[in-house]
Amino acid sequence: MRGTSNAAHWPGNIRELQSAIKYAIVRTTSDVITLDCLPDSVKQNPIKIGVSAAVPLSEPDSSRYPELRALIQQLIDTHQPNIQDMVYAEVDKVLYEQVLNQVAGHQSQAAGILGISRTTFRHRLQSLGMNVSKILKSTDD
Repeated sequence: MRGTSNAAHWPGNIRELQSAIKYAIVRTTSDVITLDCLPDSVKQNPIKIGVSAAVPLSEPDSSRYPELRALIQQLIDTHQPNIQDMVYAEVDKVLYEQVLNQVAGHQSQAAGILGISRTTFRHRLQSLGMNVSKILKSTDD
């Protein structure tokens, strides 16, 4: 769980944790360990150790990013392959364009804002078929 804040508190020592996991593995009848496979001592306070019940997905907020949602729906409807790559590319185009406009086309500053090297930034622009002078010119119109 590198870089996440989902670290769970375990009230016992590592041997107790190993024992609970082994117990659950023995009790499970599938490839997934569920709450009922865990020992009673663990089930008594599931939130404390990071075990949570399934939470139903909420309804998506269709008012956010309507153009992006329309693009995704169009790609789904037309059975396009690699939808994720296509959507990421479109989002990157908007992101890079906005950042470049913010820094008046200064690629090093744009790369810094994005947290990437200038070389990576230039390669990504090229792979997206973008050109700094065209981006700046199109916003001047």
